[in-house]
Amino acid sequence: MGFSVITAMVALYLDRGKRALKKGLATLTSAAIALLVLSACTPQTEAIRVGEDECTYCRMSISDARYGGELVTNKGKVYKFDSIECLAAHMEAGKKGSDDVHSLWVIDYNNPGQFVNVEKAWIVHSPQLRSPMGMNLTATSGNADAAQLAQNDSAEILRWQATKNLVRSEWLTPQANKGNNKCGGKCGH
Repeated sequence: MGFSVITAMVALYLDRGKRALKKGLATLTSAAIALLVLSACTPQTEAIRVGEDECTYCRMSISDARYGGELVTNKGKVYKFDSIECLAAHMEAGKKGSDDVHSLWVIDYNNPGQFVNVEKAWIVHSPQLRSPMGMNLTATSGNADAAQLAQNDSAEILRWQATKNLVRSEWLTPQANKGNNKCGGKCGH
């Protein structure tokens, strides 16, 4: 009798261990699936296809791999831009997607195709670096890279907020562009 009680207790203990193990594996599997789903749904940039993609703001073809940017919405929609000034103008004007921003990105001039978050980017404003829309804004991922690109007296190094201010004052206001649109009338603004 004593032996059968001990055997029953061991069997019960082992059965509980199996159930606990199964429950633990089920929980671990659920957590892994949730992590996979969340990582798959995280909004992210898309590669810019030079010569194929069109700028959301000015509608011109994106033609230079060293310039450009993207607005990524919380839902994962990606708006592409051919220049930093088009991205900044789009945001300043409150255009489509600007009220649902997950992140904003610019192309690193020294590493075409590589994106830098606008808050981490160093932006060079220099007539020596001709950007597609003519405002001459060039992004880099580091201050040292920006300093190297800005090696002339008229160049200045900006951060994102200062860049938006510059675009607003020199590109978007009628006083700044004397009634002429900086995109040559091609962007409909």
